Amino acid sequence: MEKTIKEIFKDYNSNSFALNAAKIKNMNLFKKTNKLEVQIISKEVIKASDLYAFERYLEKRFNIKEVIIEVEYEKEVDIDLKEEWTDIIKYMAYKHPLTKALLRNSTIDIDDKNLTVNLALKGKQVLEARGFDKILQQVIQAIYGKKMKVKYIENITEEMMKRLQEEAIRHEKEAIEQAQREAEEYTKEMQEKKENKQKEKSTAIIQGENGVAPIDIVSGDIPVEPREESSKEEKTPLIYGRSLKIKEQLVKVADLSIDSGKVLLDGEILN
Repeated sequence: MEKTIKEIFKDYNSNSFALNAAKIKNMNLFKKTNKLEVQIISKEVIKASDLYAFERYLEKRFNIKEVIIEVEYEKEVDIDLKEEWTDIIKYMAYKHPLTKALLRNSTIDIDDKNLTVNLALKGKQVLEARGFDKILQQVIQAIYGKKMKVKYIENITEEMMKRLQEEAIRHEKEAIEQAQREAEEYTKEMQEKKENKQKEKSTAIIQGENGVAPIDIVSGDIPVEPREESSKEEKTPLIYGRSLKIKEQLVKVADLSIDSGKVLLDGEILN
């Protein structure tokens, strides 16, 4: 007798009644690739966001590299993919991080068995070259049991361009404000160090008959000639910032790609 997900995975807490009540039909573990395929049967529609959370649980719980879930519905389900599109984008971004930026702010149109993705950014060639039209078809069929033919079109409106420009300006402003805060903190920190150093110099230790006593130089009671410190300045190309302890490899702006991830840039600031 097939058991429900809740019966098998008792330590997994989900707010989705449909997911908890779904039954496990089959599970296959591929040891070489460390991939787990799970087939479940459900009466109700399971949202992509709930499947995403369950897959993450299985990966962490059993140390699995990749989990693929296929949902089989007992009867044809009525689902509005337009309402689910935001969750589908998140699911795709989790499975394939490259799509996160390319599908952002996109919309879809559905005509019978055809699903058209209206991209808000240029990326049609990249998505098609990487086969993300077929991957999206597989995701929709696996989650909702619907066979759709997917195609991407670049539908970049003036309103969308204006919104993206506003977002870019906002992000730039936030970055500048963050840099200013760090600069102020650094200046304050250096000022405190300078003041502490001056306080240390203002006190001298002299040897007397009754032992060692601290004498305040600032009061002028005992004249002492200041001695220059022989510390050598560290040679560094650093112009501004906290530290130049750079271990990562420098990357030029011209060499950046959409898959670069977090990098350490090498370039010249013009403004």
